[in-house]
Amino acid sequence: MKKIKLYFYLVYVVFLAFSTFVALKHEDLVLIWSWDPIDTWTGLIRFVLKLGGIGLVLLVLEVIVENIHILSKNRKIKSLEKEILELKARMYDQSNEEELVVTEEDDPSEEGDEKDEEKRKEKLD
Repeated sequence: MKKIKLYFYLVYVVFLAFSTFVALKHEDLVLIWSWDPIDTWTGLIRFVLKLGGIGLVLLVLEVIVENIHILSKNRKIKSLEKEILELKARMYDQSNEEELVVTEEDDPSEEGDEKDEEKRKEKLD
């Protein structure tokens, strides 16, 4: 998106420079260069309105492209959050299974009874 924005800004700068040049030099354009589209005030106003329309189209185009980019990034974020949630669920399930296995194999109450019985037998012998 950064590259696309760079191109949009470049187009905006060129457009603004052209519009500024026409606004400042419209008399020279008519008198010296005989530029017919702006030979009268009404022609100048029409030309400025056309430039404004072009600028508006450029602005709307940029807004549309940015919204499409934002929507695609939001979809990607949602899919990654879903994947993270699934991975967390797997890790939680694995940790619970390991705890169950550990507690079943190493039950301290049974070992304690066996050790107590062995100690009693040793004392008696």
